[in-house]
Amino acid sequence: MSDSVYRPKVLIVDDAPENVRLLNELLKSQCDRQFASNGEAALRVVAGSKPDLILLDVVMPGIDGYEVCRRLKADPATREIPVIFVTARNESEEETLGFSLGAVDYITKPFNVSVVRARVRTHLELANIRRELQEKNQSLGQERDLIQQIVTKMRESSRFEKKGIRTLETTVEMTAGDILLSSIAPGGVHHLLVGDFTGHGLPAAIGAPIVSYIFYRMTSEGAPLSEILQEINNELVRKLPSGIFMACAMVALDRSNRLVHLWNHGLPAPMLFRQHQLSHRFSSVGIPLGIRRNLVAKPVSEVTQPFHPMDRLFIYSDGVTEVRNEQKEMFGEERLAAHLQEMLNNNLPLKSLLEVLRQYKGSHNFLDDVTVLEVVE
Repeated sequence: MSDSVYRPKVLIVDDAPENVRLLNELLKSQCDRQFASNGEAALRVVAGSKPDLILLDVVMPGIDGYEVCRRLKADPATREIPVIFVTARNESEEETLGFSLGAVDYITKPFNVSVVRARVRTHLELANIRRELQEKNQSLGQERDLIQQIVTKMRESSRFEKKGIRTLETTVEMTAGDILLSSIAPGGVHHLLVGDFTGHGLPAAIGAPIVSYIFYRMTSEGAPLSEILQEINNELVRKLPSGIFMACAMVALDRSNRLVHLWNHGLPAPMLFRQHQLSHRFSSVGIPLGIRRNLVAKPVSEVTQPFHPMDRLFIYSDGVTEVRNEQKEMFGEERLAAHLQEMLNNNLPLKSLLEVLRQYKGSHNFLDDVTVLEVVE
């Protein structure tokens, strides 16, 4: 932004030269002036250089001031320009029409010099405030986009292990509140994490790089998943403000011994399907991470199950089950279980669930991130 003082521009639209001269003299100390003698010329001036305020006569040759105002307010590029009608028409119906078209003020002729100066000054000050807010919002938007790009890159990892899993992810914002991590430990055990931070957007996403760094570093060092869970929890407690925490499910899949170890801290119950039938639900027995230091992760929240050939384990965020239809009914765990069974019976891809959710919600938007992890033997 320039350090020079911004001088506002006012467009004076009137077909009477004496009115133009008078308004020009009144306002020359307050602003730069532009001029038009009819409606068509006014629209051309606005298209070439948008003013901060328009003083608009009503009765003019060609299109009248009301039609000019209608066209300005119908165009997204010009609808925010404040318009003051300056006219000899003083009937209340005319004034009401002017305001209904979007004018910010209505001054009748012959006008009072002090009134014109005061009202123009007021609306120029308001226009200046709007302009400054737009500039600040644009600057904040650029900074937000940059932060989003940084956070997104920090979440990504070349160490993400794709073997043995399928994923489905759709986000409300670029910086998602859900997180999905996958890595193979030195002993061959597959570590997986599905997390869901409170809310979404930047406040939720800011914890994801912390979780990702700890998860991949400690997995590569051979740490057991129970210790990784404890470390993630303690770091979130130390570094995030209260009120931001992460519900998560973590899996240690030992394919060589055909065992799955699962910790659930606040996520909806993961589902284990065996021979295409729902075999087990892993309900949450631990509080979300980031709330209480020195969380007891084992044995309280650990569940161990055999993991046979052709078994399927599904872990998902509550953005799946909380999708609502037109009647505000949630999709729920039972509909999810039914579709997963149909999906397995008919060998459908995991992305078929997304189409089911879209059909269920109808015209509604997704209100939360949707994340599903399918683990195969």
